Amino acid sequence: MNKKAISWVLMFCMIFSSMGFSLQSFAAGGFKHPAKAFKLFEAQKLAEKKSVNDYISAVKAVVDLYEQFSICKDVSSVLAPRYKVLAIKYMDKKDFKNAYFYMKKHRDITIKRMKDYGFSEEDNLIDANRFLKVLDYEPKVFAYTKNRKHFFDLGTVYEQGMGVFFGRPSTVDDTVYKDSATLVYVEFGKNDISEFSYLIDQKQNKSKVLQIAWNFPDEMKTCGKIVSGATDKYIVNNLNYLKTLGMPVILRIGAEQNAWTNTNPDLYKKAYIKIADSARKIAPNVALAFSVNYIGSRDYDYLDFYPGDEYVDWVGVSLYLNKYFKSLNESDQDMMTYGVGKYADPVVLMKPIVDAFGGKKPIYIAESGSGYWFKNGQKDVTSYSLNRTNQLFGALPMVYPEIRGIIHFDTDVSTSKYRYKLSGNKSVEAKYNYLTEFLPIYKKSLTDDTGYSEKIEKFSDRVGDELFIGTYVNSILYPSVTVKYYLNDKLLGSVSDNPTFIKVKKGDILLAENKFKVVFDFGNGVLMQKQYSMFRGSGDVVTIRNKKTLGSKVTALPSRQRVIIDGKPVSFEAYNIGGNNFFKLRDLASALMKSNKKFGVSWNDKTRLVGLTRESDYLPNGSELKIPANMKVENPIANSAKLEIDGVGIEVLMYNIKGNNFIKLRNMGQLIDFGIDYNSQKKLIEIDTNDNYDPE
Repeated sequence: MNKKAISWVLMFCMIFSSMGFSLQSFAAGGFKHPAKAFKLFEAQKLAEKKSVNDYISAVKAVVDLYEQFSICKDVSSVLAPRYKVLAIKYMDKKDFKNAYFYMKKHRDITIKRMKDYGFSEEDNLIDANRFLKVLDYEPKVFAYTKNRKHFFDLGTVYEQGMGVFFGRPSTVDDTVYKDSATLVYVEFGKNDISEFSYLIDQKQNKSKVLQIAWNFPDEMKTCGKIVSGATDKYIVNNLNYLKTLGMPVILRIGAEQNAWTNTNPDLYKKAYIKIADSARKIAPNVALAFSVNYIGSRDYDYLDFYPGDEYVDWVGVSLYLNKYFKSLNESDQDMMTYGVGKYADPVVLMKPIVDAFGGKKPIYIAESGSGYWFKNGQKDVTSYSLNRTNQLFGALPMVYPEIRGIIHFDTDVSTSKYRYKLSGNKSVEAKYNYLTEFLPIYKKSLTDDTGYSEKIEKFSDRVGDELFIGTYVNSILYPSVTVKYYLNDKLLGSVSDNPTFIKVKKGDILLAENKFKVVFDFGNGVLMQKQYSMFRGSGDVVTIRNKKTLGSKVTALPSRQRVIIDGKPVSFEAYNIGGNNFFKLRDLASALMKSNKKFGVSWNDKTRLVGLTRESDYLPNGSELKIPANMKVENPIANSAKLEIDGVGIEVLMYNIKGNNFIKLRNMGQLIDFGIDYNSQKKLIEIDTNDNYDPE
């Protein structure tokens, strides 16, 4: 990149002066500063030379004082820079929660200063917004699924099913990799696409997608020629050729325009639209891609170049994750500016682009890589490349299911500062092959419906032999991490990597509620953990939700939903807890006792457990289906109740209300395998004992 570039993390580079502000600059505003403020300002100035904690305390003392007043021009001038410095100082302490808290305050008050008081602080606002996007400190846990409930299909050309296509630039000898995509570079105006038919012909089948990178060699000059009409014949001839191809084609039009020298959004859009209009008429089989560089001119946003939804089918991104930019002795600020070194976290780099286009158009990584040999310094950086390749192919599509394809720049060119060709480094090649084979989202054919990842707390799907789970942490904030997975307090595995993956065997998941825990160890005593309830029911449907804290008090609201069982109304004492309906165990047994999903309830005095026996008669004890005259809001106590189902001990979350245990209706549906449907308009719960439980 020898273009004018923008730092996506310039917010980390903010350099602060003494912060010992003079009150004289605020006098004109009419606000009378409290006498105490003078001493606090002086204390803050002295604290600069002390510890970080002392300085934070001194700055917060000023903030606490001025937050007592209504916001005005002068008060905002005291608070805005101090919110910023608190964010940075907490960042230094790796207290990311407080860093986020104060930068958000800084952003909000900056907006007010610009809107209400006329300050020109656009740069402050840009930096604050980027800081907040980068400062995502929460570890993330995902599960891989084929359940289409949360999958969004945008209906775009060649967006075929769930999963991620992958591939490399096309070569003559192309039998080594099991790719589902390929790439051919063509210089607009200098070469006809048909000149590369020797590379394209071998790929002509519907199982692979062909990306034609129609690069503009002279950047804005090329755009000018297109708009003037000088290239009309050339465009028509090439589109007529593309029309004849018997494979899916994505045409990337003049990529990385946001990083061009003296770029001009309006001229670029006119050139793109002119090509797009012709393509829609001549080659409707061709999908059109608007493609940007992951960093670009500070003067423009990605959307400034966007030609409009009607002209774009896919959004592409060039994303390179390298250790150095120009030399071995780069400053930390330079590395931040160009997104290299420790700052080359693909999830962080891609967030602004996913925010801009995700859910609007399918996104793909149009070209990417992490070089393993730095030519400028003659340095082997294989270990770095392995780590970033893992993040590129492992973390990126896991965190962002909006990303539907990744093209690796498997080519060595003389003008590049790095070597990327996979065959030149067996370790990186093995990593590429492993990830695209091991992860259950990569398509071997474009028509494959492989699945996608979703946040683990949303997972509900039938599980085969294994449940595939992955984690990611922000590698800028956490350079190293060890992740430990526990199922019912048993350690399943410990992995020191980022991202991490583990396969949970179905046989290890009890036919009931299981405790699933993920512990993130960042070293130096810094730990975070995520806890979940993993419930396995009938038909091997596993549902995962955030873990309720046992022993905690929550609110139980009397449930107002009517209940119908096999078409007949039944009245229950039921409560809504956290958006879920909970019923008495014996009430359900009694209500289902004449159905084909009947189950018996017993007490095992030896094990001190309640037993459920499916397909057995229920013996009533007289307590069933009695509804209190005045049901009211209750404070239930969560407890981990143990049951036996057909003689197998299980653990399930229940709530105790006035001495009675209430169980979630959907958990019972999974255990006993009866159908449940909810009509939100009629506020009606329908139980069908002739149907099987469906997680949908």
